[in-house]
Amino acid sequence: MPPFAGLIEYEPRADGAPSTIAMLQGLVANEGDGWKWTTEEVERYLLQEGLVGNTDKTTNVPLNAACSDAEHAAMAKGVPLKFQS
Repeated sequence: MPPFAGLIEYEPRADGAPSTIAMLQGLVANEGDGWKWTTEEVERYLLQEGLVGNTDKTTNVPLNAACSDAEHAAMAKGVPLKFQS
């Protein structure tokens, strides 16, 4: 949990009940971001299901390895991609 560093409150004169309008927290170091984690999990799933080949025995397989050029063009136009096993 990030450490609390401070806040800004607004206190109206009518009823005196304060409202927090901003809060400052300290930085928490992490080991990556959500996008990297998501793509690694999808790649791991594709490898486990045999939807993507693994020739060099690493999990660093690009996600687009399972797609043809026609499928890439369809995705660029917003057409949903359907994998078949």
